[in-house]
Amino acid sequence: MFKDHPDILELSNHVHGGHLYHRDPRVRPGGWVDLKVEFEARSVAWRLDGARVFYARRGVGRR
Repeated sequence: MFKDHPDILELSNHVHGGHLYHRDPRVRPGGWVDLKVEFEARSVAWRLDGARVFYARRGVGRR
């Protein structure tokens, strides 16, 4: 799948489940992006070049 679609990011929360395949033309072989993940007790947010692309309302817990 990913050989045919190099513009895909797989964003996932393995602690409490939740995932998204995000496609973006900025994601490409040899390209640069700024990827930020914000881990909180009740949510996890992924940002690509400053824009929120996925928000999981199930966080990683207090610990």
